[in-house]
Amino acid sequence: GYGCAGSSGAIPKNVQIIGNRANYNYRKGIDLHAGNYAIIDGNICTGNRLYGIYTEGRNTSDIIISNNIINGMKKEKLDIGSPYTWIAGISIGVWETGNDQFTHNYTITGNIVKDFGLTQGDAYPIFVYHSYQNGHIQIKDNILMVDNVSHLVRFSRGGTNSDYDISLDISGNQATVTGRVIGAPIYLGYYNKLNVFNNQITFKKPLNTALVYIGNKEDCQAFYAFNNIT
Repeated sequence: GYGCAGSSGAIPKNVQIIGNRANYNYRKGIDLHAGNYAIIDGNICTGNRLYGIYTEGRNTSDIIISNNIINGMKKEKLDIGSPYTWIAGISIGVWETGNDQFTHNYTITGNIVKDFGLTQGDAYPIFVYHSYQNGHIQIKDNILMVDNVSHLVRFSRGGTNSDYDISLDISGNQATVTGRVIGAPIYLGYYNKLNVFNNQITFKKPLNTALVYIGNKEDCQAFYAFNNIT
């Protein structure tokens, strides 16, 4: 079911998952539900059914996902039934709210997601579970070469109140989409500071939505500049 799995029953520190091949697993290539100061670097995840790299949980913080290749996830549909109707290349964050003792910092940089897409169902090259109140997320210098997707970068949910300290940096990414995109390619959640800078996105088919959707609750600092969209 998993190429590499880390459960949520403990809080390991200084986790390193480096230079592995995780191919054709039933669920996930690399799965980490808890870890502080974790590095996931230089891995190749091919043909995994649901997720390439998955790091979700209230006990995750200071996670760096860098220089990995996620591929071989392009398909017509999933064949395992409800509720599994989606796939994700890289998925991070906190799914459920509750007592939270960590600042959730995540860096996704230098990764390649290719040969990826789903015709029947949802497909997210990068997906962020966004049910936490504090942290910095940087999605930078990644390459996405995908077919039919729901969004390129998708943040889920929103804050339970306005008491949060979140900064988002989405910069220097390159994406080529050969199929259709269902919603806004960059779909964001709540934040205090936002930087969307110097991204290059090429669509081979017409885009029928806004490029960026921002689900913020109040006026906050945002910088959007030097993006090249064709």
